[in-house]
Amino acid sequence: MIFVIGACWCSVGVVFSRLAKNKIDSVSFMALSSIITTIVAFAILPKYDLLINEPSMDYYRAVVPTLGVGIATVLGVIAMNKAMRMGHHGATWALVQSALIVPFLFGVIVWSDSITVLNIAGLIIILISIVLFGIAKQDKETNHNINNFKWILISLSCLLFFGTQQTLMTLPSRWKNWSDVAALRVPFIQIGAMIGYNLLLIFQQKKFNFKVWKLASILTFFMIGSQLLLFKTLDIFAASEKAAIVFPMGIGVSMILFSLYSFLIIKEKATMYHVFGISIGTAGIIFVALK
Repeated sequence: MIFVIGACWCSVGVVFSRLAKNKIDSVSFMALSSIITTIVAFAILPKYDLLINEPSMDYYRAVVPTLGVGIATVLGVIAMNKAMRMGHHGATWALVQSALIVPFLFGVIVWSDSITVLNIAGLIIILISIVLFGIAKQDKETNHNINNFKWILISLSCLLFFGTQQTLMTLPSRWKNWSDVAALRVPFIQIGAMIGYNLLLIFQQKKFNFKVWKLASILTFFMIGSQLLLFKTLDIFAASEKAAIVFPMGIGVSMILFSLYSFLIIKEKATMYHVFGISIGTAGIIFVALK
């Protein structure tokens, strides 16, 4: 199940890579995509009979964190698309996946999750891989010859936004005596994302890009599919106090698959820093996952 989650996340990364490569405006695209995804989520996921017949049940406890997930996702996606326009797609995606550092540390500090020497070593290795991406020379043949300092700042903001997203995602699974019996978490997340993208669309005075509705629909499939599998997996692993390994393992799969896409499909030229950074970054994620 975790492998499928990683494959879905990789597919989401491929969609955003295509947006950046084809210079499609990410805000107008995601504003349309978020509406489609929200409509689909509310049409097929909630158990409306429970909402109607047992309105007193604690369904809405997760409203704040899940809406927060949607908003953090919006900010992360915007930053990620800009970083991909400026720099190496594979390196950007790897940095985004390193956001697992945030929920991992949050779990240790707030939830008193256990931490081992291997876990600490993994975090250090991931940070080293981030430095390697920052000093790597950009591919001039794909117009990636921009200022590395500016690129890594934007990429690190992606890490912060997606780290917040992942942390908020894990909260409901850690609550005692609570379960998403009415299947509302995914729809709530989509509401947050839809509000964020469309407010940004209005603020920037842009219009929907209806020409890319097919790509937006494809993204809907992977977004809803990955979130459903993720929450189910988090709930299962949280019951055995192993929820901390879900993000690292899923992200490890995503990094490896997207790296193969970056180098083999879109033919990005990888420098020694890129190859080594992705390699040790993946190793670091494995170490973080070990308990």
